[in-house]
Amino acid sequence: MKKSTARIAAIAGALALVPAGLVACSGGQSVADACQIIEDELNTVQMEAQEAMGSIMTDPEGAVTALETVNNKVQEIDGQVTQEDVSAAFSEFADGYGQIIVAVTASADDPEAIDITALDAAQTSMTNGLTELQTHCG
Repeated sequence: MKKSTARIAAIAGALALVPAGLVACSGGQSVADACQIIEDELNTVQMEAQEAMGSIMTDPEGAVTALETVNNKVQEIDGQVTQEDVSAAFSEFADGYGQIIVAVTASADDPEAIDITALDAAQTSMTNGLTELQTHCG
């Protein structure tokens, strides 16, 4: 149980910080416009994710609700980005982010129930998307 709980906490902590890695996106819906949308929108989402993760151990139900809201906002951002290359990269990030949120929320009541393989795959998807976003958004 300790290993699963520690892994959830580590991934959850990383989720709260991930949007900060995208703050380097800048510019004008060319590539620059797409990156600006991501930067602007994720600044707000990042604060909400950090608040949710801060309460996951003390208020799992409240944190789950907040994480679901954050995930919905990430998915909305995904719909706003239409530049093909940036959209593909952000979609990969958003898909991985969503899968991690689903795994974390599903295991809030029972950390032993987390599917580590699915969590690892989601984290890889999210990381690949972030790497590609950095390529396009600098």
